Amino acid sequence: MAPVLLGLVTAVVTAFLWPDTFVSTGTIRVVPPQVPEKFVSTNVATNIEQRLQLMAMNIQSRGTLHYLITTHDLYKTRRSRDVMEDILEDMKKDIILTPPRAFGNRMATTSFVVGFRYQNRYTAQKVAGELARRLIDENTRERMSQSQQTTQFLQEIQTNTKAELDSVEQKLANYRMANKGRLPEQVQASMQTLGALENRVSMLNSNIARVNNEKVGLEAEIRGHQSQIRNLASAPDPVITTASAVARNENLMKIERDIQGLERNLAVLLENYNPTFPDVRRTESQLAGLRKERDDLVRRLQQAPVEAPTQVAPNTALMAHHKKEISAIETRVNQLQASLQQKDLESAGYVKDLAEVESKARSYQKLLESTSIGDENYENMLRERDFLKRRQEEYNQKVGVSEIGTELEQRRQSELLEILDSPVLPEKATAPNRPIIISVGVITGLMLGMALAAGRELKDTSLKNLKDVRAYTQLTILGCVPMLENDLVVRRRRRLAWLAWSTGCLLAIMVMSGAVYYWFSNKV
Repeated sequence: MAPVLLGLVTAVVTAFLWPDTFVSTGTIRVVPPQVPEKFVSTNVATNIEQRLQLMAMNIQSRGTLHYLITTHDLYKTRRSRDVMEDILEDMKKDIILTPPRAFGNRMATTSFVVGFRYQNRYTAQKVAGELARRLIDENTRERMSQSQQTTQFLQEIQTNTKAELDSVEQKLANYRMANKGRLPEQVQASMQTLGALENRVSMLNSNIARVNNEKVGLEAEIRGHQSQIRNLASAPDPVITTASAVARNENLMKIERDIQGLERNLAVLLENYNPTFPDVRRTESQLAGLRKERDDLVRRLQQAPVEAPTQVAPNTALMAHHKKEISAIETRVNQLQASLQQKDLESAGYVKDLAEVESKARSYQKLLESTSIGDENYENMLRERDFLKRRQEEYNQKVGVSEIGTELEQRRQSELLEILDSPVLPEKATAPNRPIIISVGVITGLMLGMALAAGRELKDTSLKNLKDVRAYTQLTILGCVPMLENDLVVRRRRRLAWLAWSTGCLLAIMVMSGAVYYWFSNKV
C-alpha cells in the first residue's frame, strides 16, 4: 500500500502543479477571386498549401516571435532563467496551423485553422487573433509581392527582347543600306522593274519609228507640193497637173492617218498584253502592210516625171488661178514643215527618254548580276529578327495579362483570406488531463507495490509453520513450541505502525491539498 500511496501523492502533485494549457483556435477561409479566371488570370501561384507553408515560415520567424513575446509578455518566468532561443523553439511548437481541409479525393482549399496554446487563456486568445491577422496580412503582402515581381520580371524580359530586336533591326537596316537593291527580297522587284524598263524601251523604239515614218510621209508630201508648185509655175494650165498631184497627196495622207491609228492601237495593246498576243500580231501585220504601201506611194511620187501641161494660149485669168493655187499649196507646205519640226522635237524627246531608260535598265541589270541570293549572314539576321518579333509579341501579351493580374491584386479582387471564426476564449484546459495522470499514478504505485511484495516473498526462505517444516524437511515432527512475545512490545509495534501510517496519510493529504490549493489559487 505504501507504493500506492506514494504513486497517488506523486500523481496528484504532478497533476495539480502542472500549469494548465489553454488552446484558442480560429478558422480562416479562402475567398475565391471575385473576377472569373477565364476573364482575368492571376499571376500568383495558386497552390494554397505552398503559400501557407511560406506564410507559416514568415510568422514563425525569430523577429515575429520575439515581437509577440515582447508585446504580450509571454513566458515571463522562463525568460528570466532560459535562453531566448529555447523559448522561441518552444513557442513554435505552441503555434497551431492546420493544413486546408480535404473533402473526398479533392483538396478543397476552403478553410484552415490557426491557434495558439498557452497557460493563460486570455493571452492565448489574443495571440491566436494576432496570428490570424498576421496570416491574412502576410497572404496579402505575399500575393502582392509575387504579382509585382512577376510583372517586373516579364517587363525586364520584354525590355531586353525589345533591345535585342532593335539591335537586329539596326543591323538589318545597315546591311540593307549597304546592299540596297541587291537584297534577296528585292530581286523580284528589280526583275519586275527591269521588265517594265525593257517594255518602256520597246515602246520608245516604236514611238521613234512611228515619228520617223511620219516624218518621211511629211517630207514626201512636202516634196510633192513643191513639185506641184514647180509644175504650176512652168505650165499655163494648172488644172490637170494640180488635180493629179492632189489626188496622190490625199491618198498618201489617208495612209498616214491609218498608220498613226494602228500605231496608237499597238501601243495600247503592248501595255496590256505580250508581243505574242494574237491581236498584237494582227495589228503589227496590218501596220507593216500600210507602211509598205506608203513607202511605195512615196517612191512613185519621187520617181514620177513632171506632166507636160496642155498647151493653151496664156491669158490673165489662168495666171491668176495659178497664183492662187500656188499660194494655197505654199501655205500647206509651211504647215507641213511646222509639223515636221514638231516631229523632230518629239523624236528628240523620245531619243532622250530612251537613253535614260536604257541607262536605268543597264544599272538594274548590273544590280541583278551582283545580287547575292544565298547570303547566310543576312538569312540568319532575318531568322533572328522573326524569332525576336514572335518573342516580343508573346511577352507583350504576357506583360499585359500580368499587369491586369497585378491591378486585380491591388484592388483586392483576387483570392483573399478572411476570418471565418474568430479565436474564442477557451473555457477548459486541454492539458494536463488530471484524471488520467492520477489514475496512471495509482496504477503505477499498485503495480510497484505488488512487485515489491512479490519480490520480498520470493526472497524470504524462512519456515513459517509446521506444514512448511514437513514439506521442506521431510522429518517427523515431535512437538511445536509457540513463539512467545511480550504484549507490551506487540502493542508498541502496532502503535508505531499506526502512527507511521497516520503520519504518512496525513502528510500525503497535506501535500495533495497544498497542490490542489496552489492550482486553484493560480487558476485564471
